[in-house]
Amino acid sequence: MWDFDSIYGKAKVYFARGAAHEHSDDEEFVLWHLLGFEFLLRAPLAKVHPSLLAAPEGESILAANGIPTSNESKSIPSHTVISRLMQIVPNFTKERQQDSVTLLNIRNVELHTGEAAAGNVANDFWLPKLLRVGEVVCAYLEANLQDVLDPEVIELARSLVDLEDKKLAHEVNQRIREAQAFFSKLTEEEIASRMPIAVASFARPPVRVVICPGCQHEVPIVMERVRASGERFVDDGLVRDAIYVAVAFHCPICTLELTSTAEIVAAGLRQQFVQEEWEDLTERFQQDVIDDDYGND
Repeated sequence: MWDFDSIYGKAKVYFARGAAHEHSDDEEFVLWHLLGFEFLLRAPLAKVHPSLLAAPEGESILAANGIPTSNESKSIPSHTVISRLMQIVPNFTKERQQDSVTLLNIRNVELHTGEAAAGNVANDFWLPKLLRVGEVVCAYLEANLQDVLDPEVIELARSLVDLEDKKLAHEVNQRIREAQAFFSKLTEEEIASRMPIAVASFARPPVRVVICPGCQHEVPIVMERVRASGERFVDDGLVRDAIYVAVAFHCPICTLELTSTAEIVAAGLRQQFVQEEWEDLTERFQQDVIDDDYGND
C-alpha cells in the first residue's frame, strides 16, 4: 500500500499526465503536477520504511508491515509528511517546507472549494517551488529529476527559477549597497557603540559569526537546528552531528538585514553549519523508572 515503488511510480504517472497538457493556461497541467507532487513528497518516507506513512492509530502500522488487517488503513496527513522530511532529507530547509505547504494548499483549494485555483495560479508562482523541492527530494532518492519530471517542464521551471534568483540577488545586492552607504557615514565611536555583544560559545543554539557583507565586521548569524546525523558511541556518551541552517541575519552596525536562507545565500554567506552534540548515557538511563504499561492495547 505504501511501498516505495508504488508511491514513486504514481508520482511519475501523474507528472506525465500533466506534461501531456499545454504548459500555459491549462489548469490540468497544473493540477496533475500538484497531485503528483504529494506522492513525490511521500516517496522518501516510503524509501526509509512504509510504516512512516501509516497513521499511528488503529491497525495501519500493521498493514504497513505486511500484516493483514480487518480495518481500512489510513495514511498520515501531509503536514506530518513535511515535518518528517525536514528530519530525514538533507537540504529540506524551512524554505522547502514553505514551498511544499504552498503547493499543497493550492491543490486543496482546487479540490475542496469552488475556487478555480489551478486555473488562476501563474506558472512563475508554483513551478519554481515544484522544481526546488523536486531537486532536493530526488537528490535524497538518488534519482535524476529528468526521470520524474518531463524535460520540457524542467526547462520551463529552470527559466522561471533563474528569473526569480536574479530578482532576489538584485534586491539583496541593493540592500548591501544601502548598508555600505550607511556604514560609511558612521564615526569610529558610533561603530564601537554598535558592535554586537559577545555571546558565550556554549549558548544554545551554538553561536556562529560571519563577515557582514555590508561593513566587513564579524556578526552572529541566526541558526535553526534541522536534524542530526552520524550518531556514534564515544566512551560513556553518544556523539551526533547536529545540522544547523542559517535562517536570518541582522547587523547592528550597518543595519543590513536578511530574513531567509535564500537571502543569506544570495548575499554570499554560509548557510549550513555542523555542531557536535554529546549526550551522557549515564544521565539518560539514571532517571525514574518508567511504567512498563505503554498503552499499546
